[in-house]
Amino acid sequence: MKTVIPDPPCLEDSLLHVMNVLRSAAATAYECADSLSGSQRNLAFSTHHLIDLARSVLDDALSRLETV
Repeated sequence: MKTVIPDPPCLEDSLLHVMNVLRSAAATAYECADSLSGSQRNLAFSTHHLIDLARSVLDDALSRLETV
């Protein structure tokens, strides 16, 4: 019996998956921050901001792939 091994996802599919993971992480950080106060709230919103920065870099990479 042969074992079928699927091809690894293409780069664009992998990057889209990462975008979805970052979107979920941002939503989680935001909801968490919304229920906190003080320095804990600031840390959670900082995490959300860093995730948004990563999403921007990824968005730029995806747009470059689309033009190739």
